[in-house]
Amino acid sequence: MADHTKLHVWQRSMTLSIAIHQAARDMSTRTAPGLRSQLLRAAASIPANIAEGAGQHSDARFAHFLSIAIGSANEVETHLRLARGLEMFDEATWRALDDELREVRRMLFGLRRRLLSGATAN
Repeated sequence: MADHTKLHVWQRSMTLSIAIHQAARDMSTRTAPGLRSQLLRAAASIPANIAEGAGQHSDARFAHFLSIAIGSANEVETHLRLARGLEMFDEATWRALDDELREVRRMLFGLRRRLLSGATAN
C-alpha cells in the first residue's frame, strides 16, 4: 500500500481526531467518569487503524483494518451523542464534530468497498 499520510481519509480522520481532542479539553470528568478518555481513545483509533492497515500485505488485510476504523467511528459517534445528551458539548460543537465524523465514516466505507472489489485505492 502507498504512504498512508497521502490517503485523504487518513488526513480527514486526523483532523477530526484533533478537533475532538480540542473540544474535549473542557469536558467535565465529574458528569460521566471515563467518557472523555474513551472518546479520545476511540477518536485516535480511527487514523491509527487506517495507518496500520495501509502497511498490510494485502487489500483484504487493509480492508479488515478499515472495518476496525469504522467500528471506532461508531464508538466515537456513541460517545459524542452521550456527551451531547449530558450537555458536555454545545449544539454547534457537537454538530460540527458529528458532521465530520459522518463524512470520515462514509469515506472509510467507500475505501473498504473499493479494496474488497479489487479496485485501486487512492
